[in-house]
Amino acid sequence: MAEAEEIASGQVRLFGGPPVILNLSPTGALKNWVAYETGEAEWGTEDPKFIWEPARFGWAFTLARAYHSTKDDRWARIFWQRFEEFSVTNPPQLGPNWASAQEVALRLMSFCFAAQVFSSSSEST
Repeated sequence: MAEAEEIASGQVRLFGGPPVILNLSPTGALKNWVAYETGEAEWGTEDPKFIWEPARFGWAFTLARAYHSTKDDRWARIFWQRFEEFSVTNPPQLGPNWASAQEVALRLMSFCFAAQVFSSSSEST
């Protein structure tokens, strides 16, 4: 529950480390995903794993466990708010979060799991 509260406050533990700001918005103008793979676009960071890790939505499992334990719709609401934020700031095929099929697959697994867990919440429409 403590980790879910951190997520609610806008922080996440990347790679099991201390809490950092949960940022799902890439910096700069977004290019087609191919441009990142071919080196035509700048990643905005030295290592793309710092862009990809929060966008894997691994932290959604923590919110799902909190919801399953408490049935508090707040946890579902936080997930869906972050889902919407990601959807708006990372349009399909644009930006670094679409440059790796593996990253897309990891995110999709998190989305499917969360959608199932949160399906009974009034926050899920």
